[in-house]
Amino acid sequence: MFVGNYKHSIDNKGRVAIPAKMRKFMSPEAQQSFMVIRGTQKCIDLFPLDVWQKITKDIQKLGYYNEEDAEFLRQYLSNATLETMDSQSRIPIPKVLLDYAGINKEVVIAGMMDKIEIWNVEDYEKKLSESTQSFAQIAQKVMNRKPDN
Repeated sequence: MFVGNYKHSIDNKGRVAIPAKMRKFMSPEAQQSFMVIRGTQKCIDLFPLDVWQKITKDIQKLGYYNEEDAEFLRQYLSNATLETMDSQSRIPIPKVLLDYAGINKEVVIAGMMDKIEIWNVEDYEKKLSESTQSFAQIAQKVMNRKPDN
């Protein structure tokens, strides 16, 4: 499970190094590869290959002929790319995704359980501070949800 957050830089070739503390949580089935894709927030999501293969089962249930499904698929998948870490544990990030997330140089790499998010530093800090509820209120609400039956 990916946890924590780390500040890093994007190099001049658009690559970011995955922190060692996160790499140790990758399963061998991921084959050192990530699906690099637009996040639903203003960030970039990195899904280990094995996790992405599970997610695609849900994505494949969507209908091409349903307008809302097709629009989601178009926006979500159009700039997705499968990338493998190089010998220095770097992943290349497509420029179109860096632009989408407003990333130039400095980033926050944040663990989000089975995925990693890459954020513009200022946007990440703003996101954490903008909630109108306290962390205790959010935790109480989220952790008291009843599981689906």
